[in-house]
Order: sequence, then C-alpha cells, then structure tokens
Amino acid sequence: MNPPTSPPWQPDAMTRLVNRKADLRHPAFGPHSGVTDRNQLQHERILAAMAESEGGNLHPRDLHRRLTQRGTPMNMSAIYSALKRLAAEGAIQHLLVERNGRAVSSYSLPESDACDAAGRLVCTGCRRWVDLRGTGLLSRLIADACKAHVPAAAVEAVEVQVLCEACREARDD
Repeated sequence: MNPPTSPPWQPDAMTRLVNRKADLRHPAFGPHSGVTDRNQLQHERILAAMAESEGGNLHPRDLHRRLTQRGTPMNMSAIYSALKRLAAEGAIQHLLVERNGRAVSSYSLPESDACDAAGRLVCTGCRRWVDLRGTGLLSRLIADACKAHVPAAAVEAVEVQVLCEACREARDD
C-alpha cells in the first residue's frame, strides 16, 4: 500500500512544488539564459514604443501609458524589469532626471542623441526636449558662470527644465 500523498495546499507539498519550479528556472541548473520568449516579446514591445516617442526620454509610467494605448498593456513591475535588462544590455540608456525636486529614472534609445547632448531644454509637463548643442547659448552661459564663481568646470551635460507653450496653455485653461 502506498503512503497517502499530501494535498497540494499543504505546506510541505507546496514547498516541494515551488522548489522544483525554481530549480528548473535557475541558470545554474541548465542552459537557461534568464530571458524567456515572453521577456523577448516584452523587450520588443518596449523598444517599439520607445522608437515612437518624439521626445526621446520616457519615464516608465509614460511607457506604461503608451503600451496600454497601443493595446499591449504590461504590468509596471514587468516594465521596470525589462527596462533594467535592456539598459544592462546597452539597448537603451538610463538617465536620472530631476522631476518635482526628486531624481527619477528616464530611458531613451541610444540613437535619439538624448544622452549625448551638451545641453537641452526639457518640458516638465510633456517631457519633450530641445537640444541646445550648436546654438552657443549654453556654452556662453556656462563660461559666464565659471568666470564669476568657479575657476574651471568640466560640464558634460546640462538639463534646463521649462514649461513649453502648449503645456502652459493647457494649464491656463
């Protein structure tokens, strides 16, 4: 006679089930790379939504909204995980941007030049930006500030937060 097996809702059976599934997924127990077909599909959807963005930089909530509008909603934790993996692979660039006095994550595609700009104006409402490179405005401003306050300064990138005309009009209505 076989000993009775415990129902799956009992702790010992549930623990065995969870451990067995974890062993199957863990990279140390096989050739699994950690990126599943579902993850790959999520990466493709995120990259497609980012390619459609006009402003270059997207906050994860903005990306969530875009994906939902496209009919391919993803849960926020999946978006954050996918963005972290894509940034680690170098497929996207991770920036820390100040918003409402706090540093928040923002992501962009490398070819958008969002991270390479010496300076830019960023709308705090819609997050669209204007590159200041080549205008000479930013370099003159930095040179004047350095003469007055700092003997020498190395500036890689400057972001000036403004409210664009469209957002200003929307706020006034």
